[in-house]
Amino acid sequence: MSGKEQIGSDADINVSGWAADKAYGTPVKAVVAYIDGAVAGDAVLGFDRSDVAKYYGRTDYLRSGWSFGILGSTLGAGSHWITAVAVGKSGSSQLPGARIVTIMPHADQSGGRQNAAPGFGYIDGAGSSDLTPSVSATEEFYVRGWAADRAAGAPVAKVTIYVDGSAAGDARLGMLRDDVARHYRKPEFAKSGWEFHEPASRIQPGAHQVTVEAKGTSGATLLPGARSVTVRPKGQ
Repeated sequence: MSGKEQIGSDADINVSGWAADKAYGTPVKAVVAYIDGAVAGDAVLGFDRSDVAKYYGRTDYLRSGWSFGILGSTLGAGSHWITAVAVGKSGSSQLPGARIVTIMPHADQSGGRQNAAPGFGYIDGAGSSDLTPSVSATEEFYVRGWAADRAAGAPVAKVTIYVDGSAAGDARLGMLRDDVARHYRKPEFAKSGWEFHEPASRIQPGAHQVTVEAKGTSGATLLPGARSVTVRPKGQ
């Protein structure tokens, strides 16, 4: 598991990792997060982890990524122990890499207010229609994810996709993401999903970096989950 070790009380606790069932691949049935030994909620599953699939030589591990988030303000200031249990068809297993996260008081040591980022979200994946990070120049190039404004909810005002730092276009907004709304316990996040696609032929063959910026009434945020995508020449 990975996550920030120290956050302000206005920010979120975000923990991410990967989990797989050795017999049945991914995604697993559930990843349950625990805070101080009590169930905190289920993680969002199915994030692209091509690094895990490559490392283990298992293409069925591609969607092994998971992410869990909870508002830091729901917990008291101080240190909290975070663990996670993966549940699959073969059984349950506590994941290694438990984390201790410390929530700082509302004001930092200099007396300044610690403000959360205005918006947040995630890039679920980029590439072919099933988000495999390799796409032929004869196919459509897709990028999908979600974004929300902490103050105004979802959809946000605009989501812009960048390929190698240059704007490729704006995503279609307002797609249903009940998993995100349930995950954060905020029904106003239900329409936080977004999708972008265009002919892959508009992108030069080779490896490219995909980043995404979300803009809402509270400001703009670069979304986590930047992707590397390879565009294959026609006939490959």
